[in-house]
Amino acid sequence: MIPETANETMQRRTMPGHNKTAAVDRGRSRARITGDNVRRLREERGYSLEQVVSAMKDLGYNWTKTTLYKIEHGERRFLLNEAVDMLAALGLDPLHDMPRLMCPEKRVRAIELGETHRRATRKLIQAARDYMTALTAYERILDDLKAETADDGTQVESQIESVHMNHDATVKLVVAELND
Repeated sequence: MIPETANETMQRRTMPGHNKTAAVDRGRSRARITGDNVRRLREERGYSLEQVVSAMKDLGYNWTKTTLYKIEHGERRFLLNEAVDMLAALGLDPLHDMPRLMCPEKRVRAIELGETHRRATRKLIQAARDYMTALTAYERILDDLKAETADDGTQVESQIESVHMNHDATVKLVVAELND
């Protein structure tokens, strides 16, 4: 059989009916993404190859440094039970952190930023509620003071007016910051 040229190989890969090769390439690509993520997570958590291998052996896996090296370089399949146990061995939550292991880095970053956005939104809403609660309580106290000091209501009136001006300025500042 005559060996194919690189051009013939590319044509075969892109021709209809030859999707098996393309599927293998995608599989290798996924394995490479997962392997890169395994290495990144291991290094982020400060673990050496030896430490991860030792932890996996403690969990009953027959891993060697070569096993982990091959996973990190997309040369060996990384089974789901291994992934779950390795995440736990790295001190991560397998349910929460599995996307960090299996998805491309940009997608992982998008997930993390989405979570950060949701947390910040909840904090912002709580801060707005706290602000409105404090403002309402302050206005009630000023109204009570105004009623108690009927003879000198002008000073309290100016405080109430000041509170409303500060509130308006605060709202404008927050809106301006959100629009930037």
